[in-house]
Parts: sequence; structure tokens; C-alpha cells
Amino acid sequence: MKDQLKLFYKKQDLSQSFDATFTLLIDASASMHDKMDETMKGVVLFHETLKIS
Repeated sequence: MKDQLKLFYKKQDLSQSFDATFTLLIDASASMHDKMDETMKGVVLFHETLKIS
């Protein structure tokens, strides 16, 4: 069992840095056109929140 490749493992040393990538998918189809102003506000909020971190 020890020689088998494990799918999950517990990291022994905890790193102090955090590296992450975020992707935001926006539906810009015609049916969402009337909601685009609120969507853009959400995008700005998302960006500002991540920029602060």
C-alpha cells in the first residue's frame, strides 16, 4: 500500500504564501443585456476585493 501512488496527501510543512488564480465568466449574451450594469458593478467589486488581498 505504501508503494502505491496516493491520490491525496497531507503536506508536511505549511507554507506562509498563498498562490491562487481566479477566473470570472460573464454572460454577455443578448438576454443578459439589461443586467449588464449590475454585472459590471459586481466585476468591479470582485476586482477591488482581490486587489486588497
